[in-house]
Amino acid sequence: MRQKRFGWGYFLLAVLALSPVNSSHAQSTPDVRLDANNPKVSFPLARDKIKQGENVIVLRVVRIENPAQVDITVTVSLGRCAGDAEGEQVPLGALGLYPKGLSQGRFAFDLDSALKKVVRGQDPGLFCLELLLRPLRASEKLQETQVFISAPEWQKPPRP
Repeated sequence: MRQKRFGWGYFLLAVLALSPVNSSHAQSTPDVRLDANNPKVSFPLARDKIKQGENVIVLRVVRIENPAQVDITVTVSLGRCAGDAEGEQVPLGALGLYPKGLSQGRFAFDLDSALKKVVRGQDPGLFCLELLLRPLRASEKLQETQVFISAPEWQKPPRP
């Protein structure tokens, strides 16, 4: 009967698998916070992801603090990063944060048609995904409302 022997490669692999990850090397992106003082955030488009056909953006609402129970929404659009007035803004949709008690969610947006409409042969790196927090009713104020959203995740569209 033959006995299996495990070499140094297996030992090293086991040590690496059981070792904790050094946080300085981990590639984690911090959540962004939208509130009354900072209601807007922009994320530059990833050229390499677009070239690979990853045109679906997934945004995750990590946490919402809304003590005044204000009805809110976060609109999502595509536009120039420079923010020039001439730049065309293409609305993609909104994070439906209704009812007021909603605290988490996952939202996907297909950028394909917006990219064709706005970029038109230009460098996609000049364009940004923009998120804007606002109350649903103009009469309401955001006050102490805070929305924490993860950085966009890029995905390929599902196959039909």
